[in-house]
Amino acid sequence: MPEHQEHASGVARAAVEAVENSVSVREARAHLAEHINRAESGTPTVVTRNGAPVAVLVPFADFEVLEEAADLMLAREAEAVLARDEPTVTMAELVADLFSGRTPGPACPPRLTSPRLPATTSVPSPAPPPCASSPP
Repeated sequence: MPEHQEHASGVARAAVEAVENSVSVREARAHLAEHINRAESGTPTVVTRNGAPVAVLVPFADFEVLEEAADLMLAREAEAVLARDEPTVTMAELVADLFSGRTPGPACPPRLTSPRLPATTSVPSPAPPPCASSPP
């Protein structure tokens, strides 16, 4: 089994253990250093608010594995969209719209406001809701 898969299964085991190691926000605040030490040693802690889980303290290596898995999942979703030959926008258009606060779509086409960004990278275009508002 590849090392990242072994580690991922360790993350799954740790998630089960974390349910057993659950503390309230108040308890987490009062003994944060202890919970961080546990996380460093490989034991995650679920932090709850009013009995509902809101956060988990995990070893940083586990966090990195989860981040990598999320990145792979998003990349596969993007590849699936591109395989369906749906409309795309350039990375520059996407970034420009993100910073302009506009929602791109048919009624509100993307605007290029950052000529320094390479316009060669394409990403799937977002669903085309109408413009929320256009900047003045």
